[in-house]
Amino acid sequence: VEYYDGSLKGRQTVTKSNTLDTTIVAETFYDRQGRPAIQVLPAPYYNNIIEYVHNFNVNSLNAAYSAADFDTIIANNFCDAAADSMKSTSGASYYYSPLNSAKNIGFNQYIPDAKDYPFTETQYDADNTGRIEKQGGVGPNHQLGSGHETTYYYGTPTQRELDALFGTDAGIYSHYLKTMVQDPNGQLSISYTDMKGRTIATMLAGTPPDSIHLDALPTETSFPFTATRIN
Repeated sequence: VEYYDGSLKGRQTVTKSNTLDTTIVAETFYDRQGRPAIQVLPAPYYNNIIEYVHNFNVNSLNAAYSAADFDTIIANNFCDAAADSMKSTSGASYYYSPLNSAKNIGFNQYIPDAKDYPFTETQYDADNTGRIEKQGGVGPNHQLGSGHETTYYYGTPTQRELDALFGTDAGIYSHYLKTMVQDPNGQLSISYTDMKGRTIATMLAGTPPDSIHLDALPTETSFPFTATRIN
């Protein structure tokens, strides 16, 4: 069963597991602009009745988790506040913690410790486009601000970039978008898309780590250039 609020935003999904004779709850929390920002890992409720679970995931003050725990309204800091932790006495934070009463029983011994961060967080660009700026991962080591989040950059390629990729088949640079993504390991990947959103080229960027050894192609040619754009 999926539960929605008055604006038809999905808030909670409750699934019945007949094998375990319990329900499993997954929650989504929205920022102040109504965008899905926090996705909580599913966790058992230890109840065999399908129903909406009030205050399943709570903050460090034992109050219901909400936008106030991750969406700041401080001036000039709209997109830089990382989410607060969830208290490990309830919900998913309890299940993915050493406090889990079934921690030492069977397969439960392999349940990882989320260390009060059993969720992923998404931040959006403050330009009303709905584009993602940053995405965190589960656990404190992959939260926003940890240095191991995924970061997105958006722009347009230069004409010289397109000419180098496609030669005389290249179109006008203003008809293409360039998206750069930095993964949690710091690796950069770039994709070029046309006006219909179709991907026309992808590549890796940046200096590869010492653990990766790539052989150069026989046709490799490199040359530096500087692009200056006046808006």
